Amino acid sequence: MSWTLRTERRTGDLAWLLAAHADLARELGWDITFEVYVAEPMAACMLRNAVDERIWIAEREGDPLGCIAIVRSDFWKEPAVRAFRADDGKVVASPPMEIAQAQLRWFLVRPEARGQGLGKVLLERAVTFSRVASYDRVILWTVSQLDAAARLYLGAGFEKVQEVPGRHWGTDVVEEQYALWLGPRRWE
Repeated sequence: MSWTLRTERRTGDLAWLLAAHADLARELGWDITFEVYVAEPMAACMLRNAVDERIWIAEREGDPLGCIAIVRSDFWKEPAVRAFRADDGKVVASPPMEIAQAQLRWFLVRPEARGQGLGKVLLERAVTFSRVASYDRVILWTVSQLDAAARLYLGAGFEKVQEVPGRHWGTDVVEEQYALWLGPRRWE
């Protein structure tokens, strides 16, 4: 299958992105609250059009097939601290380090394009962009029932760092957070 990727934002993109996520919600048995959860931050990102954020849309003959985005996340305080011996011989802990963190969002491949490598290409673009944009770490949130996506994340070097069971979007889900360090951690 052939497709093209673009980052240029066009009229109708937001509507398509929201409709595609609504279709995913229906596929997974989620209610309208998922669409609302996606809509506000996605619209804000589309309006910002910041140089350190990007949305990719995959198309074939003008028909959207998939998407992925990298957006700024709040700076993250690394909880691990490095202990060192001060000149007076006392062991001192360094303060938590602030790092630049990106969030991978809105990763979706339409059913007719799944299993053909598009998801892997989109994920590679997002990770490469994150490196170029000088992010230290990329995080993402997903749910446990999206097994194919989890395999892609793990294959790209992400680690699952958290599981949070709860009730969202009208159903019980287990949210999972994945993280990818881009280069050595600063305290190593």
